Amino acid sequence: MRNKTIGTVAAGVLMAATLAGCGTSASSPTPAPSSLKDITIGTLYSGSGSYATSSLPEYDGLKFWATQMNNHGGVYVKALGKKVPVKIVSYNDQSSATTATNLYSQLMTVNHVNILVADFGSVLTSVAVPLAEENKMVLFDQTGTGTTFFTPNNPYIVLTSLPNSGLWPDSLAQFVIQKPYKRVYCVLHQ
Repeated sequence: MRNKTIGTVAAGVLMAATLAGCGTSASSPTPAPSSLKDITIGTLYSGSGSYATSSLPEYDGLKFWATQMNNHGGVYVKALGKKVPVKIVSYNDQSSATTATNLYSQLMTVNHVNILVADFGSVLTSVAVPLAEENKMVLFDQTGTGTTFFTPNNPYIVLTSLPNSGLWPDSLAQFVIQKPYKRVYCVLHQ
């Protein structure tokens, strides 16, 4: 339980560090920095079904992180020179990939969230990956480690957990090798 809590907090810190640079869905215009009232995070959780026991604690962790950030004034957005509150829009996918597909689309096209956070596991993340890529929206993925998620052509997915697969790092390594980065950072936790 302690490692899961540490992982959730680490994911929150990583999310806070990158939220300011995230865009919105291609179907909604990016608000001008001066009109940004909050950073809206869209997520799904499994309130029932086979993924509920793992999904609900992760969802609780995200809500805890947002509360903590908002208690301190929000997330600092450098372009505005101020902190902006975090708002979570969430739906219950009932552990169904079909339901999740529709709800991820709704988060992007109806709710116009600024960023997505995937539900638990590769099955429920797998439907979010192509939607996020198609809409050019950052998707934080805390548990899904399907090897097809992480390709050099998809810069929109961010794995915030330890990988369970030994295969995905190859795609990441190939992506980094092909780019002229002067520095590459990584976050390790135990």
